[in-house]
Amino acid sequence: MSHESLPRLLPSLTLLCMLLSPGAWAESVLDRAVMLMDEGKVQDAELVMKQGLQESPDDVELRYLLGKLYLDNYYAEGAEKELSRARQGGMPEELVLYPLGRAYLLQQKFREVLSDFPDSLELHPELRAQVLTLRALADLGLEDRQSARDALRAALLLDPNNRDAQIANARVLIASAEIAPARTLLDKLVEQYPECVECWQLLGEAAQKARDSKQADTAFSRALQLEPDNFLATIGRASLALGRGDLTTAGVLIDAARSKRPDDPLVAFLGASLAFQSGDLAKAQELIPAARNGLPNHVPSIILDGLIAQATKRPDYARDQLRRALSTEPGNALAIKALAQLELTEERFAEVVNLLEPVVDRGIGGADIRGLLATAHMQVGNIARADELMAGVAADDPGMRIQMSAGRIAEGDIETGMAGLREAAALDPEATRPQFLLTVGLLQQEKFTEALDQANALR
Repeated sequence: MSHESLPRLLPSLTLLCMLLSPGAWAESVLDRAVMLMDEGKVQDAELVMKQGLQESPDDVELRYLLGKLYLDNYYAEGAEKELSRARQGGMPEELVLYPLGRAYLLQQKFREVLSDFPDSLELHPELRAQVLTLRALADLGLEDRQSARDALRAALLLDPNNRDAQIANARVLIASAEIAPARTLLDKLVEQYPECVECWQLLGEAAQKARDSKQADTAFSRALQLEPDNFLATIGRASLALGRGDLTTAGVLIDAARSKRPDDPLVAFLGASLAFQSGDLAKAQELIPAARNGLPNHVPSIILDGLIAQATKRPDYARDQLRRALSTEPGNALAIKALAQLELTEERFAEVVNLLEPVVDRGIGGADIRGLLATAHMQVGNIARADELMAGVAADDPGMRIQMSAGRIAEGDIETGMAGLREAAALDPEATRPQFLLTVGLLQQEKFTEALDQANALR
């Protein structure tokens, strides 16, 4: 089976081989493989190991090393096959069990982990902690966060310094939106294990969720320095590039991720995001189903699906997707704003009020959310509530000040409206809309000379 080039073996490989003490012929195979890796001929090294196993299929140590090599490079199916055979051949559980479980997890075989790796009091504490960590990650994959927490608590009681259990704990914290404690834990882990690629990648993910783009980029970059082909760090940096509107860099990173895992749903999601931001709605609509099918509960994919539907004039489907996203994450500001904008476009003003009033009460969102709610209240005639909402955002927002002032003029309160338009014009002297509305207001007041001067100022 062909797959991407494999990077150098971990530094512990040679030491591990010495500890395993394989036969002389297998040692020569391993020596040749390591030599080829040193020369950068990684596919040749893999071929040497596979040929060695054809000659000596019962060599569990060599099979274990090949499986571990596959695992380190995300070829999960091959890793499971080789590690399972090594385990069946008598490879010590302390070495083979955890990587085998990780191979299951990479394939999302969460229920199989729970059935094939049972917790047992008969296991010695360190090995039992490994099993509990695997089970916690499987529980997390099944969205059973409480069971994951319980398993990790038990694992860390058995082996407080277990790095894998601590990393898994960080994953649970991130999945539970407990970002601050996750970052604290990961800061400690990268200090304690500065060469831990997974620690840096997770720190980048946690920082990104905290909207700390600087630390996120630093962490993802460090992960890629340690492991240039790291898939998750690559898509992390791609996501950051999309977030800051750097579509060229995002495209390069997404292509790099696609070359590693062409069928990964996260790659499909990022590709759809790039197409959407580039205005290629047809491409976005083509790519988003792969993300949705592969990650049915991935809220960003659900929201993007809704945004694409809204942009392609499918309001009912868009509404369903945005509501689904909010049923999973009720406080997701992007989904809230998108749904409110959709309902405003559809002139469903009462629905906007019902959606956004509880949001504003909970302190979610900023001036944009309050502005949308004020617009809805204005449309249904709740002028006092609209004024109350807009007063909080109009001071620094010329657009909101213009909208508020135009509403006053439409109601006949021309003096108040004109004063607001003058303030908006002062906030943004280059804007023409407040100048135009000022001209209209002056004409309504029959101040023709001033209106003419104002109109001339527009030229």
